[in-house]
Amino acid sequence: MKISIKRISGVVLFCAAAVLVSGCGRTSTDSSVASAKEQIDKKQYKSAIVTLKAAIQANGQNAEARYLLGTALLEDGEAVAAAVELAKAVELGHDAEVAVPALARAMVRAGQSRRLIELHGATPLSKPGSIADLQTSLTLAYNEERNREGAARALDQALKADPKFTPARLLKARAQGAEGKFDDALATLAQVLTEEPNLTRALQLRGEMLLLGKQDVKAATEAFEAALRQDAKYAASHSALISLALLSGDYELASRRLDQMQKALPDDRQTLLYQAQVALAQDKLPLAREKTLVLLRGVPDSPVLLHLSGAIEFQAGALVLAESQLSKALSLAPREPGIRTLLAQTYLRAGEPAKAIGMLAPLLDVPQPKAQILALAASAQLQAGKTEEANRLYVRAAKADPSDPRFRTALAVARVSRGESAAGLAELETLAEKDTTSFSSYALVSARIATGDLPGAIKTLDLIEKKEPKSAQAPFTRGVLQLRSKDAAGARASFERALSIDAKFFPAMKALADLDLREGKAAAAATRFEAALAAEPGNYRARLALVELKIRGGAKPEEALPMIEEAIKLSPSATEPRLALINHHLSNRQAKLGLTAAQAAAAALPNDLEVTDALGRAHLAAGEHQQALAAFRKVSTAMPSSPFPLVRLAEVHSRLGDGAAAVQVLRQALGLDPKLLIAQRSLIDLHIQAKQWAEAAKVAKTVQQQIPDRPEGYLWEGAVLAAQKKWEPAITAYQTAARKQQSSHLTMQWHAALEAAGRRKEADKLADDWLAAHKTDVAFKMYVGDLANARGEYPTAERLYRAVVEQQKNNGIAINNLAWVLVKQNKPDALELAERAVGLDAKNPAFLDTKALALAARNELKQAIEVQKQAVALAPELPILRLHLARLAIKSGEKELARAELDRLAYLGEKFSGQAEVIKMLGSLK
Repeated sequence: MKISIKRISGVVLFCAAAVLVSGCGRTSTDSSVASAKEQIDKKQYKSAIVTLKAAIQANGQNAEARYLLGTALLEDGEAVAAAVELAKAVELGHDAEVAVPALARAMVRAGQSRRLIELHGATPLSKPGSIADLQTSLTLAYNEERNREGAARALDQALKADPKFTPARLLKARAQGAEGKFDDALATLAQVLTEEPNLTRALQLRGEMLLLGKQDVKAATEAFEAALRQDAKYAASHSALISLALLSGDYELASRRLDQMQKALPDDRQTLLYQAQVALAQDKLPLAREKTLVLLRGVPDSPVLLHLSGAIEFQAGALVLAESQLSKALSLAPREPGIRTLLAQTYLRAGEPAKAIGMLAPLLDVPQPKAQILALAASAQLQAGKTEEANRLYVRAAKADPSDPRFRTALAVARVSRGESAAGLAELETLAEKDTTSFSSYALVSARIATGDLPGAIKTLDLIEKKEPKSAQAPFTRGVLQLRSKDAAGARASFERALSIDAKFFPAMKALADLDLREGKAAAAATRFEAALAAEPGNYRARLALVELKIRGGAKPEEALPMIEEAIKLSPSATEPRLALINHHLSNRQAKLGLTAAQAAAAALPNDLEVTDALGRAHLAAGEHQQALAAFRKVSTAMPSSPFPLVRLAEVHSRLGDGAAAVQVLRQALGLDPKLLIAQRSLIDLHIQAKQWAEAAKVAKTVQQQIPDRPEGYLWEGAVLAAQKKWEPAITAYQTAARKQQSSHLTMQWHAALEAAGRRKEADKLADDWLAAHKTDVAFKMYVGDLANARGEYPTAERLYRAVVEQQKNNGIAINNLAWVLVKQNKPDALELAERAVGLDAKNPAFLDTKALALAARNELKQAIEVQKQAVALAPELPILRLHLARLAIKSGEKELARAELDRLAYLGEKFSGQAEVIKMLGSLK
């Protein structure tokens, strides 16, 4: 149909005239508003929204339309949009007694609590109902901001304004429950339900109070069911009933409850969430994963969903994925104990008890830790081999709930700890037989280990395996104990059994690889990790284990680097690959690269304290002492009960030359742990540097008293005496230490003291006796070889170095030292060995120095000078390398090069002890 422009214009003019005469537009808007009110009364919110948006398009200044649109949006679940419309209604002059409370409700639901407090925390209203409504919303806002005083004040004002205001009374009941006053909360709810017996929210809250305060599952269930009879779409009651069924292990009931929720709320996200949770409980992992991924696509940063995702992957044995999801969840909700607990369990299953212990530390550092947390921490300590600490935690776990049967377990463990072993162990055996869980059984294992009864501990694991046939932990623990009992074959069988139960149980995989290496089967060890990577490419633990194997097999640092970087790429949120990269660079004397890697790790994982600690170490290696202090202080502040960050701080103070500050910080560390050996050793070193002999000796004597059966106290007493050149008492101290523990290091100290005291025959006999009894001791052979080398006894040194190289064909230091003594003896294969050492580590200046010497011995002076220049470039701070370069330059007639190097050495003055030779060489150039 053709419509003329004139006709359109006529219509427009007619409407314009009508507006001027009779208010045609206002009448249209008023009609829409009236229609929308009827739709809202009938709970037809979507229709009302469409109607009101059309009305506002016609007249955007209509305050009533804005208010109604905000109300409809709020009821339809669009809180953010509702807050916008209600704020405009207030601006346009809508009655504040009505609009401001509605706006407050919308802002709370939209997560704008702080903004609400700022805008309307002091807004004056006059009607009691309006005041109560606003103050109730403010109570919720203050609670959200963790302002308890503000919340209590607002709730009090709400109830004073209108004691019968139901939302405020419900908040009061919830506050009473939060304070543990469950009887008061139930009394408050009883008053509400007397007046409004069918109030859904009150019935729901009554169920929660009965469950939390009275542990009355039956009555709570009846309350939740009553709530659903009033409103079949009330999601909170559906959630509560499904959760109760899951907790009781009645998965059939959980499925029926879920069916009811699906019928009532087919499109609700909570329905999807419970579909995933029920599927997880029923071990339907693909379905659980599918539902969770759908939810995560909509809300990728939800800690609840990430926690659920982590639980699914943990149950599936995909520990890398589980750790990744749980780490993200914890960064978003650091106070959530459930996430922290599951992440600790993930670390335990991955064979990282130290990380599990660290993860649980905040949950233990509270007045009354939960029994299950203490029990999990005890398991971690047991896996870490710290039996004494495990026993202490088992006692705390049982005492946490005296009504629990585990309390008797605590008493029995305490008896064992007091020395009443027979009675305590007998009681634990009885408890372990009766206990349907493994708590008492693991406590018995720990107690038997503590008393030295490894066969008894292994036997107890039979009972645990019967109780937990699908757990790899018991056979793995059996393997560890069998290794301690020198039963390698039995240990291998136990570790294989653990893997047959859980093919991804990494601790067993690693233990088997270690056994392979002991038996010289490096290829078999590598195959294990390669198979793990083929099954799970993101398994960074297997990848890093392969890196370790390659390095142990003599791989060059640059060969390992791509594998570490690949591990980071595949698991960017995991800590270990990043730490591996930092440590790789630092151990290869690449401080700048180490610092770059540490800074990247800190940017990716800003709240990871291990990364922050590594950043501090990297700053320290790079000579950036103030930045190192800042990093270690951050760790110390976050871990006030840990002494280790303080030890790091002391090291930085010591590097800065502030010994007094270092001593003070170490004493703080020892205040937290009086038996911390690393702090005691550092304190002794500082006292020795300051020549505070009495203070140093006092610390050493304290260590002897604390651990009389260990060598450390006597070793350090020997160091204090040796620093004073009191060789005879030092020999006695070192001898005592060496007799406490068979160790090449301790024997070296004893031997060195005998040498220094001039007791050469005794020293030689000690060395011969040790090597006769320990034919494969590479460290001692190197020590005696270096001593012979320093004395100029080159044939002896050659024999010892050759013995080391036969044992360890890729020992670069031994090969280099062998090349050196061969040069000194003018033997022909010196250069070949020197080149072999450089091939193992091309950036080692000592190896290049030896190669240059070997080339010079063959009169290949030009090449020798080039190699020596490389050595100097790698370590310009080592004057001996410049002296060797000057010698080569003089020998080849390159006087300018020789003079340049000798002038640099002369400039050092007393800092270089070889000044007499420098002066002599300079004189020869004139």
